[in-house]
Amino acid sequence: LLIRCTTIMLLGMLGKSWVFAYIGADLGLYLVIKILRGDFWYWVPVGGTMEVLISVLARILVKIVTDSTSIVQFRHPFENGGMYWTFGFVLTMTSLPVVIKIYERQKGENSVVSLAWIFLYILIPNTLVMFCIFFITIEEKYRHTFFSTERGKDL
Repeated sequence: LLIRCTTIMLLGMLGKSWVFAYIGADLGLYLVIKILRGDFWYWVPVGGTMEVLISVLARILVKIVTDSTSIVQFRHPFENGGMYWTFGFVLTMTSLPVVIKIYERQKGENSVVSLAWIFLYILIPNTLVMFCIFFITIEEKYRHTFFSTERGKDL
């Protein structure tokens, strides 16, 4: 959560358009991947226009919640799916150093840049250590779900 918030905050300090571009590109990539994999339709079978509306809203909401919280249950094939959950987790962590560099190149305040690098050096290693501890301590039969390419419609 702090990694994503720090990334968005730095982009926000550069301007709203940076934030909208970042979130839009992230959501757009997610939706395109869901569509290309044939996994866009949400599991609620209501039919017609409502099914399209529910699918769009549900996919966007699940993506935003997952990106902000990293709730591991959303790696289920009906939601983000295991491989995309892991991809999003890695993407969130790699976006912070990239955004710090962008902020730095756009002549951002030096004190903000210094603080952002300190945050990065604290948050990313701690997140990785905690995730590794979690991954090692979960039941072995669930580890594959973080790399699963199974789709909701395949269940």
